Amino acid sequence: MILVTYLVAERGLHGDAISNAAPTADDSSLISQRPSTGLPIPSNYGVYALAGGPLTELAALPLKVPERMRYIPGAILSHRAATKLTNGKLQFIVFRPDMVNDAPEKVSVRAVSKIARTTQDAGDGSKESEAWSIAEKSYQMKVAPADGTPAMILVRPPVANFSFPLGRYLLVLKSTAYDFAVVEPVTE
Repeated sequence: MILVTYLVAERGLHGDAISNAAPTADDSSLISQRPSTGLPIPSNYGVYALAGGPLTELAALPLKVPERMRYIPGAILSHRAATKLTNGKLQFIVFRPDMVNDAPEKVSVRAVSKIARTTQDAGDGSKESEAWSIAEKSYQMKVAPADGTPAMILVRPPVANFSFPLGRYLLVLKSTAYDFAVVEPVTE
């Protein structure tokens, strides 16, 4: 009983000391203000690419991918990337409820390599298709919190002005792969 009384009294004294030392509205030098990044805030949960224009949502693939750099045997993709971006200077905005308490420290972007054309025999003839394999090449990205939105993080390259080369990639976030490709702009 004496220990409980001591803890309550001790916390009460420290609580008063903290509340008395809190900055007032007039003392703005003690308040740390984060500069606004001007990031667009998505209206729905998801993973988005930001390439200097509007946000582009990335589709999750139905396979698990380890974040470490290594070859993944048997991990073959049979379709092209649904999201095509013409600017390789990318940042990513992740807006998911699990980011509030479980945001990753690092995120990787894995390269995807095209395998030579394959043929599938359907019995009445052959059909050519494309096949893609997850490569060992990986880019380690930095993670930062986004202004005022605890469920949102910003994922960006560690080097300023970095641009992804043309090709196909997977943003790997907690073993979930989000598919995108950097392509040449279409000129008319």
